[in-house]
Amino acid sequence: MTDIQFAGSTWDHSRGYDPLVACSREYAQNEGVKINWSKRSLKDFGDASLTSLSRNYDLLVIDHPHIPLAVSENCLLALDELVPASELASIGKTIGEPSYSSYHYQGKQWAMPVDAATQIAVLRPDLHKRTAPQTWQEVFDMKGVGMALCPTDAMCSFLSLAAQRAQVKQMHDGLTFIDESVGVDILAFLLRLKKVCHPDGINWNPIDLLDYMSEESDVVYAPLIFGYNNYSRSGFSRHALSFHDVPMPINKHQHSYSAILGGAGFAISAYCKHPEAAAKFALWLCSEQQQKGLYFAENGQPAHIRAWSDENVNTVAGHFFSNTGKTLANAWVRPKYPWWPSFQRHVGDVVNEFLRKPGDELTVIRHLNHEYAMMIK
Repeated sequence: MTDIQFAGSTWDHSRGYDPLVACSREYAQNEGVKINWSKRSLKDFGDASLTSLSRNYDLLVIDHPHIPLAVSENCLLALDELVPASELASIGKTIGEPSYSSYHYQGKQWAMPVDAATQIAVLRPDLHKRTAPQTWQEVFDMKGVGMALCPTDAMCSFLSLAAQRAQVKQMHDGLTFIDESVGVDILAFLLRLKKVCHPDGINWNPIDLLDYMSEESDVVYAPLIFGYNNYSRSGFSRHALSFHDVPMPINKHQHSYSAILGGAGFAISAYCKHPEAAAKFALWLCSEQQQKGLYFAENGQPAHIRAWSDENVNTVAGHFFSNTGKTLANAWVRPKYPWWPSFQRHVGDVVNEFLRKPGDELTVIRHLNHEYAMMIK
């Protein structure tokens, strides 16, 4: 296989870019297929339209909530049409849930999980010698708490708290966004949390918070943040961080360890001129050998379940994976509606604005339920 070149788009962080460049370089040497990777911002990773990206790039590293809209706009290729069913089924059993099924829609697999993440907790172990908080009450008893509460992450934290309270099923069923009393309680909870956190958190995304925690010393712990194993590796930043499962919900009979699923999937544009070659690269990139090997070694955060349980991987990453596996296994996958990405952006804007300028919680929740109802019709 020669003279094939792909253009790829991923997100702008060493976790999202470095492993793809390194693996693509090795693949080019072995297979003669060249891949040129471009970066887009973390915000664009979560918000940018895949329709326009698919016209400019053959390979796309994407956020799973965009799958239904992308399918409706015919801008991705289903892997089922490029990979034998038996091979796809085998991969699905080993790569890890719920990451794998988050890219499944209308009976087809639209992306391969290449990176797995969920909201978890993070700690500065050199500043907090005790174990990480196990409950939310312990969080509120701490000093030096931080949160990432920019619109995107305000939305994610709201939904994680809803998942912990077992208040997410009705979203999937198309009934309502959230029960009014529960929604009010979550907003009040977030406001209480925001008041004890570093004031800059209202503007921070996860990278901002992790960069700050690893350099400064006044934020010791964050209870809900998308994990980046890079920061738990020796030498990546000034101070290594440790990651842990999320705090337990107030009622232990609710969904312990649950939080919103993140991560990234490897998808193929509908305009790709060599889709079979692209699918072959996807399978190689997401294989156990690559995920545990070069992909992880080059700052990657693998999705393969055997990488998460690998002793060497965990040793290098400060036990990031073994410490947070319960939360990932119980992570909540957002509803699969074409309109969901625009709705969740609105939720983020509304919750962030409420935390900046608190008002009546019930009015906010009724507004969000109304907007959800308009979308679901």
